[in-house]
Amino acid sequence: MKNKKDRGFTEGLSAFFASVKLTLVLLIALAATSIIGTVIPQNEDASAYFQRYGEVFYKIFKFLDIFDMYHSWWFQFLLLMLTINLVVCSFRRLPGVWKIVSVKTPKFSRKRFENIKNKDTFSVPSSPDIIKPLFESYIAKRLRRCNAEETDNGFVLYAEKGRWTRMGVYSVHLSIIILFAGAIAGSMFGFTGWVNIPEGETVDHIRLRDNNKPHKLDFSLRCNKFEATFYDSGKPKDYRSSLTVIENGKETLTRSIVVNDPLRYKGVSFYQSSYGTLPPDRAMVKLTEQKTGKVRKLDAPFRERIFLPDKKGYLELVQFVSNFRNLGPGFQMRLSDDGKPPALFWLFEKFPTFDQMRKGRYLFSIESYPERHYTGLQVTADPGVWYVYSACMLLIVGIIVTFFMSHNRLFLEVVRNKGGSRVVIGGAANRNRLAFEEKVKKMRDDLLSLSPYTKGKERG
Repeated sequence: MKNKKDRGFTEGLSAFFASVKLTLVLLIALAATSIIGTVIPQNEDASAYFQRYGEVFYKIFKFLDIFDMYHSWWFQFLLLMLTINLVVCSFRRLPGVWKIVSVKTPKFSRKRFENIKNKDTFSVPSSPDIIKPLFESYIAKRLRRCNAEETDNGFVLYAEKGRWTRMGVYSVHLSIIILFAGAIAGSMFGFTGWVNIPEGETVDHIRLRDNNKPHKLDFSLRCNKFEATFYDSGKPKDYRSSLTVIENGKETLTRSIVVNDPLRYKGVSFYQSSYGTLPPDRAMVKLTEQKTGKVRKLDAPFRERIFLPDKKGYLELVQFVSNFRNLGPGFQMRLSDDGKPPALFWLFEKFPTFDQMRKGRYLFSIESYPERHYTGLQVTADPGVWYVYSACMLLIVGIIVTFFMSHNRLFLEVVRNKGGSRVVIGGAANRNRLAFEEKVKKMRDDLLSLSPYTKGKERG
């Protein structure tokens, strides 16, 4: 009794997962959620979501993982359910299809022959013994698999082509399963992040996009140089970064990247996404004595005091602003001169006489400073990407086989008749039936022309 109940439960569960209704429900659910994921931008800053949707909807959407929908447990659950549905459907129908595909020697089936609706009949004055090798040779060249069997009154012939095409639908199913497996693998084990690398510096970790946590890489990456070109309007025209991969202390790869041309290494891709200017670590300051006009140059490292020529004070570079109130690069200095309390003032590279408004023993201006840039990289790793590529190729092959190729079967019966033979020919195909029916008619006409002393034909 228990085994009967267990068997009934197993069969019911199998029928549930093999249901076409379940397939439709899952496909509609995935389509609907994908639309939501398109309408609602994914993985943006929390403050942007809060401002856009308000506190109530923000909490609801966050609870449902709408802001990172494709990594949510329920979206992966839908993919898993559809995968199980495809697997169960395939296995339930596979034995019957495999029984047809795996036959080594095809044979004439009287039942299948009688079930063919469209058959043609014609008569020839030659005996079955004479026309058998002619018919068999002709049909074997066109359908490849051909088997003739003698009967009491003549012979029957069965030929087929493209039996393996019945497996095309399983190629489509398998490709979808591999595609889902790749998507799940990428969701669970992949990551997306970003990193800013100053010129000449090396990093071995990035920041994850969704939580801003550091993620250590299995190798290091150095930015050798950053270059940018601009239009006359000042907008960036092109920018590129020269990057070097360092692994186990050795340089293993060096190449330049631009937008949409990433560097890929061990499954991790680095895309050029942004750039910026870093505060200089020093500046060359021009010092002019007001009384004598004597000029000196001071190398002023950032946050480091530099003594004035008479040792009665010091100068310190304390802050850098890339564009201070549209005046260009600004340097905030701290000056202690001749026992006076330290005072802050600004110097601008584009305005060397700006310090004349300040009264003092010395006049300062920015002579030069080393420009330093950083390259902003978007970093992605998706271990399932090759699964996806393989699935796409398999899907294309499966679609071509499923929709453009078919299993063609030809049945021929030759019965000895008075003064000759009576021939009945019919064919069937699992797809593209009309095209194959026209092909059978062409073959019938060819067989008529091959038959010695053909008398005529009649439609059956």
